[in-house]
Amino acid sequence: MDEQPRGRDTTKRTQESAQRSTQEAVGIPDELARLGAESISVWMRINQEVWRDVMDLGAKTVREGAHLAAQLQQTGLEAWRDSQDASVRWATQWPQAFRDPLHCYERAFEQGMEMARRSLHLTRLSSEMVTRSLQQMQQSAEEATRSVQQTFQDGVSKLQEVTQRTERLHVA
Repeated sequence: MDEQPRGRDTTKRTQESAQRSTQEAVGIPDELARLGAESISVWMRINQEVWRDVMDLGAKTVREGAHLAAQLQQTGLEAWRDSQDASVRWATQWPQAFRDPLHCYERAFEQGMEMARRSLHLTRLSSEMVTRSLQQMQQSAEEATRSVQQTFQDGVSKLQEVTQRTERLHVA
């Protein structure tokens, strides 16, 4: 009689073990599906964040380029006004050139030197504007690079977690 209850206990434990194994086997595909969805979600988030960073960089670059173009155009207009002023001055000096040629040459030389100085000044300003603009674009690109790198690092960490959970399921 002693063997009969022990046999029932063994049968009961075997059935419970089989039932747990069956439940675990049924749960594995569900867990794999969740892990697959989580992997896809991580890749979608990475993709979205990278594209956001790329689009932000593009917008900043366009904005900086437009600002630079406006500044250079303003500088160009100043140079054009200076050349127009010089043309008017030269045109008004001709009658005086016949009366006092030495003084006219002296004024023409002074005005030419002033125009050269002003031209060099505008060229320097333009160069500084381009340099500042390029530095701003470089800073924006570096920020975008750091952001993309961080996005990928975070994504790799998440994907490693998912991979580890998937491997645990395979082992089980």
